[in-house]
Amino acid sequence: DAVPLFVRAGSIVPFGPQLQYVAEKPSDPLTLYVYSGADANFTLYQDDGLTFAYEKGAFAEVALHWDDRARMLTVSDRKGQFPGMPGEQHLRIVLVAPGHPSPVSAAPVVSAEAVYAGKQLSIAVH
Repeated sequence: DAVPLFVRAGSIVPFGPQLQYVAEKPSDPLTLYVYSGADANFTLYQDDGLTFAYEKGAFAEVALHWDDRARMLTVSDRKGQFPGMPGEQHLRIVLVAPGHPSPVSAAPVVSAEAVYAGKQLSIAVH
């Protein structure tokens, strides 16, 4: 009924809402599972999901950095853009500690929330 997901400490794993097809709705909220125990870096890539416009530069990237000691997630300035890109994105951060598993679910236990509007954002997670 459930498949175990083994993730290394110092990882960031993004999950969007369940979709039946790509253009069904925006991927909002975006849930970021942060596996503590070490610092982590992740680059979030986004495009329209429908066309080949990404081949001509129509995509965006956002760098994420987890500082394990400070318990701080930094979301960098967005680089790039594409037609239909949402102006804001609701972020839910789920902190997973070593030895304390957290199921990936539609209703996770959220440690912090923020609204990202394309500019650098630091989120304290406790």
